[in-house]
Amino acid sequence: MQASLDLGESLLKGKSIPAARQELDRALTRAQKFGLGGLEARANYLLGVAAKESGDTKQATGYFRE
Repeated sequence: MQASLDLGESLLKGKSIPAARQELDRALTRAQKFGLGGLEARANYLLGVAAKESGDTKQATGYFRE
């Protein structure tokens, strides 16, 4: 899971926003499934950044609140 978060973050930094969101969504789902709160929080934060980069401030706010 950590690797998925790292990959998502790298894709995000490389401006591959759709691929980053897909990878981060997978990481979030797994973190929730296994009850890994720290990784879940990081995935939500990175998804918020990705949404903000895409111009979707409403969705970004939702991820940042999680």
